[in-house]
Amino acid sequence: MVLADRRWRVRTVLVGLVLASLVPGLFGAGYLLVRDYDNGLAERKKDNVAAARLLVQAVDAQLDKARVLAQMLATDDAALRGDLPALHARARELLALSGVGRNVVLTDRSGQQVLNTLREYGQPLPRHGNPDVARRVFEKGEPVISELYTGGLLGLPVLSVDVPVTIEGRIRYDLSVGLTPDNFDAVMGNAGFPPDRMLVIFDPTGTIVARSFAPERFVGHKGKAEFIARIRDTGEGVMTARTLEGIEVVSAYSRSRATGWSAGVGVPLEVLRAELRSALGMLTLFFVMFFAAGVALAAAAARLIERSMRALVEPAMALGAGVRGPVPATAIRETDEVAHAIDEAALLLATRTRALEEANTALRAREGELREAQHIARLGTWDWSRARGDVKVSEEARAMFGGGEECTFAGMRGTALPVDDWERADEALRHASGTGQGFEIQVAVIAPGGERMWADVTGRALLDAHGEVVAVMGTVQDVTERKRAQDALREAEARFREQLEREVAERTVQLTQANQALENAVRHDALTGLDNRLSANERLRAEFVRMKRGGSPYALLLLDIDCFKSINDHFGHGSGDEVLRHFALLLREGLRENDFAARFGGEEFVLILPETSVDGAMLVAEKLRGVIADARFPGPIRVTASIGVSCARRDDASEIDVVFRADQALYRAKDEGRNAVRPAA
Repeated sequence: MVLADRRWRVRTVLVGLVLASLVPGLFGAGYLLVRDYDNGLAERKKDNVAAARLLVQAVDAQLDKARVLAQMLATDDAALRGDLPALHARARELLALSGVGRNVVLTDRSGQQVLNTLREYGQPLPRHGNPDVARRVFEKGEPVISELYTGGLLGLPVLSVDVPVTIEGRIRYDLSVGLTPDNFDAVMGNAGFPPDRMLVIFDPTGTIVARSFAPERFVGHKGKAEFIARIRDTGEGVMTARTLEGIEVVSAYSRSRATGWSAGVGVPLEVLRAELRSALGMLTLFFVMFFAAGVALAAAAARLIERSMRALVEPAMALGAGVRGPVPATAIRETDEVAHAIDEAALLLATRTRALEEANTALRAREGELREAQHIARLGTWDWSRARGDVKVSEEARAMFGGGEECTFAGMRGTALPVDDWERADEALRHASGTGQGFEIQVAVIAPGGERMWADVTGRALLDAHGEVVAVMGTVQDVTERKRAQDALREAEARFREQLEREVAERTVQLTQANQALENAVRHDALTGLDNRLSANERLRAEFVRMKRGGSPYALLLLDIDCFKSINDHFGHGSGDEVLRHFALLLREGLRENDFAARFGGEEFVLILPETSVDGAMLVAEKLRGVIADARFPGPIRVTASIGVSCARRDDASEIDVVFRADQALYRAKDEGRNAVRPAA
C-alpha cells in the first residue's frame, strides 16, 4: 500500500503564506473602517465646534467695531463741545468710512432721541427704542450691548452698542451705534462656510439675530429651548437636535465670555453620514483589490520559485558524484547563485588541501618573525594552564622581569613586582580563570638595578567545548617610555589649559562688552535714543509673522515733521536736532507698554501698535497729532506732524505692503495741508 505524499508544495506554502498575511489584515481593515467612520464623525463634530468658535469671534469683532466707533464719536470734539449739528455730520462721515452699523443715535437722560443719522438734524425723533439700555448706560457709565429689539424709528429688529458721553465730568448723553441683522448676515457670509451648513447667531437672551436658512421666518424669535439651555449651561460643545424646521442636524455651538452672544453651526445628519459613507466605500474597494492582487502575485511567484528549484537537482547530483555538472540558467538570482556555487564547490575542494599546506609553511616562517618583533618591541608572552597550575613566561618576559629559567610568577612578589601590583595581577588571573573574562592592567616593574619601569599586562581565557576555562594566556609589554611621555604630556597640557582658560576668560569679557556696545550702536539712533530703522524693520517682520500665524492684528503709523527743512534753514541744524529729540520724547510718553517707536530716517518716525485695529490706530494718531501741535518746542518754533495710518491685512504678501499703504496715506496728509491724520485707502 502506497502512502500519500503529505509534504507541502512551494506553491501551496507561498499562497497560504500570503493568505495568512492578508486575511488578518482584512479583518483589521474592516475594524479600522468601522472605527474610522466613528472617528470621522467625531472629528467633524470637533471641526464644527471650532467653526462655531470662529463665528462667535467674528460676531465679537463686529460688536467691538461698533463699540470703537461709538467711543470715537463720544470723545469727538463736537460731542464734548455739545455741537450736535457737527456731531451729526461727523457720525454720518464715520459710518460711511467704517461700514459699521446702520445709524448713530444720541439720547438724553429722559430717553428722548436728540440726534439720529437716519434723519436730518432738527427733524422730530421718537424716544429710545430700548429705554432699559439707555438707563443702564446713565447708571453705570459703561458701554452696553443690547439684545435684539424693535427700533423706535425703523420699526424693525435692531440692536445697539451704547456708550456714555461725558461732558465736564457728567454723563450728558447715551450715544449708540445701531446694527441690524443684515450686518451679521455679512459676518456669516464672510466666514466662508459650505452652503449646506446651517449658521445661526443668538443674542444673550437666546433670541435669533441672524440665520443662514429662512431668516425672514425666524429672526427675532427664540431658538429651540433645549439648544439655548445647553449653550447657557456648557458654553461650548456639540449635540444632535432638530432645527425649527424639523431637520435633524449635528449642531455645534460656542458662547462668547466677553459679550454673552453665541453662535451655532449645524450640519444635516444625513449629509454628514453620506460624506463618511462615500469615503469608506472607496477604502473598502481598495482593500478588496489589494487582496486579489496579492493572491495572484503569490501564485505567480510560487510557480517561478518551483521551476528554479527543480533546475538545481541535476548539478547537485553531479557534485555528489565528484564531477562538474551543467550550470542551469534560472529566473531567480538566488537559485542562479546556488547553481554557480555548486559548480565552484568541486574546484574549491580540490584547491583547499594545497592552500592548507602552503599556509603551514608560511606560519612557521611567521613564528620566527614574531619572535624577532617581540624582542624589538620588548613584548613578551605568558600562559597559565589549569592542568599545569602555574604560570609560564617567555624569554622576553623573563628578561623584562630580570629573571632566568627559574623565574616564576610566585617568585616575583615583592621582587620584580611591588606587592600591591603583584596581588592585583594575581586577582586578575584568578578572575579570568573563574569567569572566562579577559583583562588588561598596568603594573610597576622593579628592574634589577632598582629602576622603576612600567608594563601593560593583558590576558585572554581559552574555553573547552563545554565552556570551561582550561587556560589563560596573554602578553606583557614594556611601556616605560610611553608612560613617562604621557605623564610629561599631561603636566604640559594642564599648564597650557590653565593659561588658556585665563586668556579665554579675559577675551570673553572684552568681547562681551564690545558686542554690547556694537549692538546698541547698530540698533539705536544716536540723536533721539529711539530704535533705528534696522530695529524697526526687524519688529515689522516679527509682527507680520505673528499676524500670519495667529491672526493678531497690528497697526502702523508713519509720522513726518512738517516743513522740517525750513526749521534747519531758519534756526540752524542745532535747533533741528533739539526738535528731533523733543519730538522723540513726546512719542515715548504717548505710547503704551507694548507699542514700538523708531526713527525711520531724517524727520520721519514709525510707530507699531500691536493688537490694534484701524479705528484704534486712528484714535492714537489723532491724539499724537494734537499733542505735538500743542507742545512747546525749544525756542520760538511751532512744530506739527502729518501722520499716515495703515493696518496689516491677512492677504498682504509681506510687511512692506503695510509700510507702503501708510506711506501713501502720509503723502495724502501732506498734500491736503499737513498737520493731519489720514488712513490708508
